Amino acid sequence: MSDRDPNFASRFPYRAFFYLTIIFYILAELAIPLLSPGHAVLHSFIIRALLNDIYTTGACLGTFFIYAIVLRPEPRQLLFITLLGIIGEYVFWELRLANDPSISLERLFLHLGVGLGLSAWGAMLYTLWRDPQERPLLLPTLTLASLLPSWQILAYFVPNGILTVEEAHQIKVPTLDCALYYADGLLGFQPSIWIGRLVLGWYPVKFLFNAIYSLIAFFMAMAAMRAFLYPNRNIAPPLLVFLAILLVGAPLTNIWTPALGIKVFLGNLYPFGVPPSVEDPAFKIIAPQTENLCTIPSLHASWLLACYWSLAAHKDWWRPAMGVIFIATLISTLSIGGHYLIDLMVAVPFTLGCYAICVPWKSPWRLPQVGSLLFGGGSTAFYLCLLKYSPASLIGHGAALWSSLILTVALSWWLKFYLDRSYLQNSLPEPAVQSEEEVPETKLETPGAL
Repeated sequence: MSDRDPNFASRFPYRAFFYLTIIFYILAELAIPLLSPGHAVLHSFIIRALLNDIYTTGACLGTFFIYAIVLRPEPRQLLFITLLGIIGEYVFWELRLANDPSISLERLFLHLGVGLGLSAWGAMLYTLWRDPQERPLLLPTLTLASLLPSWQILAYFVPNGILTVEEAHQIKVPTLDCALYYADGLLGFQPSIWIGRLVLGWYPVKFLFNAIYSLIAFFMAMAAMRAFLYPNRNIAPPLLVFLAILLVGAPLTNIWTPALGIKVFLGNLYPFGVPPSVEDPAFKIIAPQTENLCTIPSLHASWLLACYWSLAAHKDWWRPAMGVIFIATLISTLSIGGHYLIDLMVAVPFTLGCYAICVPWKSPWRLPQVGSLLFGGGSTAFYLCLLKYSPASLIGHGAALWSSLILTVALSWWLKFYLDRSYLQNSLPEPAVQSEEEVPETKLETPGAL
């Protein structure tokens, strides 16, 4: 397990995604000002994401580690690139302070990563230019290191399209917070408030879980790197699953099932106040579009679950470590008030559906794959429709709702295990059949024969 596949770079299939992303950026810079003069919000959108989006900075930190682990530069070269990265971190630190003087010191620390990422990008581009012999390894590594930051930038800015920030604030959308809060309350308590009181009561624990949540894109980059180094062990490649979750989940959650999150929903009552009761979950809260902090299903939980699931055939410490990070992410997303518990549970069948899409479509494991896709997609649609359209009388009692949720999560996990086992059993190479040595015929003489 310690030796990586020597042909890993030649098996990287995502160059087309990278080229399409670059083309989109170029077209966006050219087309947006033409379509909407005076609303050139996408101008300088990359630098704005590097300054303001904490998940983009985590993806950039992943770029630096991909450079260091995959390419294995000499110690002197790595030290030089690290020093350049630290200088870059200081420059971005000052830019963030100039852009927002009220930004907290904790937030500044959690934003670190852009300088190191840009330093690693520069090193890879310089080596690509100076040493053509390294291109077969450098090009796929550079693509791998660039995809997650570029996708995160897209996820950060595309929802607003050609709108200015002021115009986006004027767009009001109905959110599902009442239904989500009501559904969580059917347990007899509010899980987010209970977890929030445990975590937020002591600053070191609060900072730890905030850091884990902020580094979601970094953990995604590490899972993608692991799959890149060991392509023969992949069932559903993480990068492909990440893209499927983004393409399916972003319009679904941002447009059809938006929410504010329990922290914004309760305001100063979270987490140490007395939580109010909601009698009618069909009641909708109207909120500005840009303040949607929470979605159902939770895409962040889905991405981290995909990290863990995608490493099913990696039997060393990477997979259990990713499992611990996934659990810590669930705790952190509840403690910061970004999601409701039901968001996280619906993320499991949603991830199963996206995972099933990304497993190679071949006949030996087609039945469990189709079953996983139908169950995951159908379960997700059922709970979204239940929470969006059903009044309190149709959501039912707490025992019925949460028993069905627990059963759905358990069946989703079992279907994923069954799909993996079917894939591994049918994709293993057949053992070579050893040719039998020809044995010369021997005549057995009957005793007493002449």
